[in-house]
Amino acid sequence: MRLFTERSAEYRATVVRVRAAGPSAAIGCAPTRTGARSVAAPPGLPENLVPDEPWFRLEDSHR
Repeated sequence: MRLFTERSAEYRATVVRVRAAGPSAAIGCAPTRTGARSVAAPPGLPENLVPDEPWFRLEDSHR
Protein backbone atom coordinates (compact mmCIF):
# COMPACT_ATOMS: atom_id res chain seq x y z
CA MET A 1 0.00 0.00 0.00
CA ARG A 2 2.86 2.38 0.73
CA LEU A 3 4.22 2.08 -2.81
CA PHE A 4 0.75 2.66 -4.28
CA THR A 5 0.29 5.75 -2.08
CA GLU A 6 3.69 7.14 -3.06
CA ARG A 7 3.04 6.62 -6.77
CA SER A 8 -0.39 8.16 -6.48
CA ALA A 9 1.01 11.25 -4.78
CA GLU A 10 3.34 11.79 -7.74
CA TYR A 11 0.22 12.26 -9.90
CA ARG A 12 -1.51 14.48 -7.32
CA ALA A 13 -4.09 11.74 -6.77
CA THR A 14 -6.14 11.45 -3.63
CA VAL A 15 -5.68 8.28 -1.60
CA VAL A 16 -8.43 7.47 0.89
CA ARG A 17 -7.81 4.63 3.33
CA VAL A 18 -10.91 2.77 4.49
CA ARG A 19 -11.67 -0.36 6.49
CA ALA A 20 -12.19 -3.60 4.60
CA ALA A 21 -15.99 -3.21 4.74
CA GLY A 22 -16.05 0.35 3.36
CA PRO A 23 -14.41 0.72 -0.08
CA SER A 24 -17.58 0.77 -2.19
CA ALA A 25 -19.03 3.65 -0.13
CA ALA A 26 -15.78 5.63 -0.39
CA ILE A 27 -15.57 5.06 -4.14
CA GLY A 28 -19.24 5.97 -4.60
CA CYS A 29 -18.72 9.36 -2.88
CA ALA A 30 -15.57 10.25 -4.78
CA PRO A 31 -17.06 11.75 -7.98
CA THR A 32 -18.98 14.39 -6.06
CA ARG A 33 -16.06 15.11 -3.75
CA THR A 34 -13.28 15.29 -6.33
CA GLY A 35 -14.70 15.60 -9.84
CA ALA A 36 -12.30 12.81 -10.87
CA ARG A 37 -12.81 10.75 -14.02
CA SER A 38 -10.62 7.76 -13.21
CA VAL A 39 -9.91 5.39 -10.34
CA ALA A 40 -6.58 3.63 -9.83
CA ALA A 41 -7.32 0.24 -8.35
CA PRO A 42 -4.77 -1.91 -6.53
CA PRO A 43 -4.26 -5.48 -7.74
CA GLY A 44 -6.95 -7.78 -6.40
CA LEU A 45 -9.64 -5.14 -5.83
CA PRO A 46 -12.94 -6.82 -6.77
CA GLU A 47 -14.45 -5.49 -10.00
CA ASN A 48 -17.83 -4.77 -8.38
CA LEU A 49 -16.33 -2.17 -6.00
CA VAL A 50 -15.63 0.29 -8.81
CA PRO A 51 -18.73 1.44 -10.73
CA ASP A 52 -18.49 1.42 -14.54
CA GLU A 53 -19.66 5.00 -14.87
CA PRO A 54 -18.45 7.74 -14.73
CA TRP A 55 -15.07 6.14 -14.06
CA PHE A 56 -12.24 4.72 -16.05
CA ARG A 57 -10.62 1.98 -13.96
CA LEU A 58 -6.83 2.00 -13.99
CA GLU A 59 -4.95 -1.01 -12.62
CA ASP A 60 -1.82 -0.41 -10.56
CA SER A 61 0.83 -3.02 -11.36
CA HIS A 62 4.05 -4.06 -9.70
CA ARG A 63 7.14 -3.85 -11.86
